Amino acid sequence: MSSNDSFLSPAWPSRGRVIAFTSHIKGNADLHLYDLARSVQIRLFTNPGFNRAPAWLPDESKMALMKRREGNAEILTMNRNGTRPERLTKIWSSEAFPAWSPRMDR
Repeated sequence: MSSNDSFLSPAWPSRGRVIAFTSHIKGNADLHLYDLARSVQIRLFTNPGFNRAPAWLPDESKMALMKRREGNAEILTMNRNGTRPERLTKIWSSEAFPAWSPRMDR
C-alpha cells in the first residue's frame, strides 16, 4: 500500500486482524483485504463497475458488499476469501451500505 493509492469504505471485523476496503489500485474499484499481522494485501473481488461498503458477518466468515454495475447498486455476500459471491438483491432501485444483524440471522 502506498500513499498514492485511494482507499474507501474500510471495514474491521471484531477481532481486528484484517481490514476489508475498496481501492482503485488497478484502476477499478475492487474489494481488497489487508492482513495486518503479515502486512499482505489481497484483491478479493474484482468486477467491472464499483465494489464498496464491505460489512463483516459477526463471526467473520463472510462479508456483504455493494456492487454497482449496469446502472444500479446491488448487495452481494461472499466468503471472507472472496469465494462464492451470491447476489441478494435484484430490484430496479439501488441498494447500498449493507449491515448484519448481531445475531447473524439476517
